[in-house]
Amino acid sequence: MKALVLVAAAVACGPSPREAVPPDAVELPAGIWEPDPGAVLGGALVADGSDVWFATNRQISATELGVWLTKQTSSGEPLIRPTRADTPGLPVVGPAIAKSDASVVVAFRRGNVPQVDLRVFDGTGSPLRSADHRIPIQVDGRDVDRINDLRVVAGPGGSFDVVATFAQAGALSEVTRVGLDTAGDPTGAVSLMGITDEGNAVAVAAAVAADGQLLIAWDHRYDVCTSAKTSLTLADSVDEAGGVAPQRTVLDVPNTSELEPSIAVLGASAYVAWASDFGVRSTIALARHTDVSTVVTEIGAADARNHAPVLALTEPGRGAIAWTTDDPFELHVAGLREVGTGIVVGTSHTVPVVGSGSFVTISGLVAVGADRYVLAWTESGTLPRMFATAIDVSADPPRETPPPRSLDVPPARMRRGARPPCSH
Repeated sequence: MKALVLVAAAVACGPSPREAVPPDAVELPAGIWEPDPGAVLGGALVADGSDVWFATNRQISATELGVWLTKQTSSGEPLIRPTRADTPGLPVVGPAIAKSDASVVVAFRRGNVPQVDLRVFDGTGSPLRSADHRIPIQVDGRDVDRINDLRVVAGPGGSFDVVATFAQAGALSEVTRVGLDTAGDPTGAVSLMGITDEGNAVAVAAAVAADGQLLIAWDHRYDVCTSAKTSLTLADSVDEAGGVAPQRTVLDVPNTSELEPSIAVLGASAYVAWASDFGVRSTIALARHTDVSTVVTEIGAADARNHAPVLALTEPGRGAIAWTTDDPFELHVAGLREVGTGIVVGTSHTVPVVGSGSFVTISGLVAVGADRYVLAWTESGTLPRMFATAIDVSADPPRETPPPRSLDVPPARMRRGARPPCSH
């Protein structure tokens, strides 16, 4: 049974009307909904018990983008009407979202401005401060040249951390952590990490452990024209005082690129996942954050191109992982469970992509109950949209899997997202 959703219609609890969004109708598979109907370029989500907060990057008009916050049940029923988090102006990029016991924080970037805009809301979705609150991202007292990626995470006692990868000429770092108090103001705790070579830090993932440590992983990419290893995933941690631990590399395998990291932490469990791209294929690697150089298990069909993993935990040692494949584009979700010193993975659920041939990007995966998760993603069709669905993995218990294969596989074709053949 499929539902017909009229995206141009406005309801009492639905989003406000948008300019330049043509009337359209999308036939959705059963169990799939649009958290913010209409043109949405991207988004993020965070669980609130069995409910979910969504932050979305709406296309308002041909020249304007905005960020909205809304809350829904894990089946898509509206709870809090969408509220705009930014003010009209420069196009916004992002967003990122985090929740403490008392508040929800939405962070985003405005174009190439090297600052993070931050909006704090209470549990009813009412803003607690104005929309012009900005967190500067600086190195040696100077604004960075460009922010590449951004995350915000909730820390101990209602505090928050902003984590960003950046570009800055002459800097000896590429990732920064800025500590925030419960009101979203910087505490003065800034930590810097990273490497300085011809590469560029891009995607970043972060989560706070039970002991207050901030765990970080990021994607350090190289010029595909000059480097056989086009991406390297790095990991680090920051203690509550801002001290940075020694930096670690997840793997060091020739002709293999590690990219698109994700982190999940709950209790004593802390995992990091990433895509290992060998050129001819790519799999999802999973390791413990304490030992990122040891792959505990590989996930995804061996002959497929698996990308962009996202982790979530429902209890220590028990969670789920989502990822995408291409040729064609597909979404997959599987349960995972720690057994002894290993991790076992359940049957992969294939989530239907709504638009035929659409490029798919996962917005997030959050736990909303025992073995139950909400997955959200965006699709880049004629009109980009964000979709969500709830998945129960309890019917497919994780099973024993063989140990990881050797990852030293010579590349045979261009990896996903790489540039065309180089001319320099």
